[in-house]
Amino acid sequence: MQLTSGYLLITVVASFLLLNIFVIVKWQKLQHLAIRILAMILINILGISAVGLYINNTNGLYNSWSELFGIQNTQIQHINPTSINLSHAKITPNGSAIIEKIFTGSNSKVTSSVWYLIPKGIVQAMRTNSGQKFPVVYFLSGAPGVPTAWLHGLDLDNQMVAVKNFANLPDFIAVLPEINVLPGRDTECLNVPRVANVEDWLAKDVYQYTISNLPAQSNNWLVTGYSTGGWCSAMLALKHPEIFRGAAPIAGFFKTEIWMGLKSTTRQELQVKYDLIKIAHQSKKPTDFFLITSKMDRSTFDSTNWFYANVGVGHNVDLLTLKDGGHNFTTWKPLVQDILKWFIGEFK
Repeated sequence: MQLTSGYLLITVVASFLLLNIFVIVKWQKLQHLAIRILAMILINILGISAVGLYINNTNGLYNSWSELFGIQNTQIQHINPTSINLSHAKITPNGSAIIEKIFTGSNSKVTSSVWYLIPKGIVQAMRTNSGQKFPVVYFLSGAPGVPTAWLHGLDLDNQMVAVKNFANLPDFIAVLPEINVLPGRDTECLNVPRVANVEDWLAKDVYQYTISNLPAQSNNWLVTGYSTGGWCSAMLALKHPEIFRGAAPIAGFFKTEIWMGLKSTTRQELQVKYDLIKIAHQSKKPTDFFLITSKMDRSTFDSTNWFYANVGVGHNVDLLTLKDGGHNFTTWKPLVQDILKWFIGEFK
């Protein structure tokens, strides 16, 4: 059972409550001290687990036990990509299709998953073979984080429908790729030598799979993401202007924060290769940005304003600064509709 399963949370909470009731009712009959101590330990473990699962589900942190404990599945084999079959999709109350595909990227050699949220209008177009091509947007998670956090914690499907109803948001294909391809290691969507080519996974493999299997436009895509996904969105948009027209980083950072497990020479090489300001100044094609930060989120406020001030006049940059709100879903969820409304202008 996955960590994000609602059934797991319900089971743990129910066990916690039932054990509490049992201990209260039977306390006098539990005469052995060891049994009483064991019961209290179990109650505390269940209580802490329930809180942990709730936090995990609310913030979309870990999808599985192996991700939680940083255990890499050494049994992963090469998985050839298969075509998208709508009959295998989950249909939401709004008529949107949600489908997960797992495959090995031919360029990156990464084996991971991609989730697709396909609105009702595009589902109908696919079933009738209309031939129409639709815009595409990447939605990236944080690290730790799982793609489905956009579907659950940030309620993407309902938010898209709401903006479509009151602001005429065009139908687009939402692509939710896994960016945390190595449990316990934050690769920041980079091509890290001898570790993982996550940039290639996103900009080559997921891209090629999407345009080959869905009625997707081949360029002028958009990308958004929160926290580490904010960094990834800015990096992808600047490094791959042939694909991405713009990015909307939410509470992102704009200088790579390479983990200390790498050799110093490798870290230095990556810092040079992924210098976003240098890339922005050398770019011959303007990139549109919608930067979102909060004054209370000091971990990203300074970085966002630094990027805003230095990205250069060759790019179109909007900045939204909140007066309060921390680095969490409670702050970010109301911003999703602001981003979707920004998409409307970008799709024109």
